Amino acid sequence: MGLQIAARKAGNVTILDLRGRITIGNSNDALGAELRRLAETAPCDVLVNLAGVQQVDSSGISTLVRSFVTPAASSFSTLPATSAKSSNSHA
Repeated sequence: MGLQIAARKAGNVTILDLRGRITIGNSNDALGAELRRLAETAPCDVLVNLAGVQQVDSSGISTLVRSFVTPAASSFSTLPATSAKSSNSHA
């Protein structure tokens, strides 16, 4: 199984729901391309939902980290994992 990426919006936040494996090759390249595309629409808030991911190798981790620490991604705002839970718990 490769990687399936579904984007959805919740207010100003783009949520990427990932399913499958983030490993070296096409799946990793697709994730990197999607994150770069989102970074070009500055400013943006991105939440990467890894709940449906079965495996992440070192190249996948590198892609995630690089996307949030490179100058091209300076438009990203990082959201604590608890923000999604806390916003739902007060509804």
